[in-house]
Amino acid sequence: MPNDEVVISPGRGLEIGLGERLRSTWPLVAAWTRRDLRARYRQSLLRSWWSFIQPVTILVIYGTVFTAVLDVTVEEAPYLVFAWAGIVPFTFFSSSLGQGVGSIQQAGPIISRMAFPRDVIPLSVVTGAGVDLLIMTAVLIVLAWVQVGPPTIHLLGLVPVGIVLVCWTVAVTVTAAAVTVFRRDLRFAVPLALQVLFIITPVMYPASLIANWAEWINLVNPLTVVIEGTRDAVYRGVWPDPAVLGAQFLAALLAVWGSFALFRRLEPRMSDFV
Repeated sequence: MPNDEVVISPGRGLEIGLGERLRSTWPLVAAWTRRDLRARYRQSLLRSWWSFIQPVTILVIYGTVFTAVLDVTVEEAPYLVFAWAGIVPFTFFSSSLGQGVGSIQQAGPIISRMAFPRDVIPLSVVTGAGVDLLIMTAVLIVLAWVQVGPPTIHLLGLVPVGIVLVCWTVAVTVTAAAVTVFRRDLRFAVPLALQVLFIITPVMYPASLIANWAEWINLVNPLTVVIEGTRDAVYRGVWPDPAVLGAQFLAALLAVWGSFALFRRLEPRMSDFV
């Protein structure tokens, strides 16, 4: 066997670094993602259009409530592009966590027969949701172009914003997937937590509606930082706040490291509980 070839089993994951493990398992993550995407739309009439149906439905319902009933106004952009800029990152996070929390349990028959890094399973869920994220982001850019005007150089701000979003999503999804193997209650708690998170995050309403005494929520909530950064980059024509975004990035890196450290500690015992 060549010296530069790395073979990983669940036990070996405790011995190697996080970066080496991610590089070595990426081909398997990509293959698993392709498998999940093909299975998702198999025998489906609308196929990938289902990626739009749920967020568009949310947009129509909440848009009607906030504009027609509650008379919420947004000064810097038409409400449609404003709300879509919030729905896109939140949908990616909620889809990844909602599907990833029970992903290892669902793969129980495969886990019991094969030795491979178990974190491939929740990571493939995130990468699968990432495909939808790219599509929805493209729609957001086109929508902002039509309703607000041509994009500016500040659109590049989506890159660091997206990195923060992906890092936090990976950290939370990997942690939830690992813990759920041993504590099944988490699988029922996550949908409730996502509903609460949707309410306290300015997805469908401006962040300025948060009371002054509760402004700290906007700073510590990564999704709020990501959504506001998305709005800055896409149609406000300004750079996302570098201080807040930088702090969230450092926190996200720490969370990713902690999530994989926890996963690798729990991994050897997972096959006994799935």
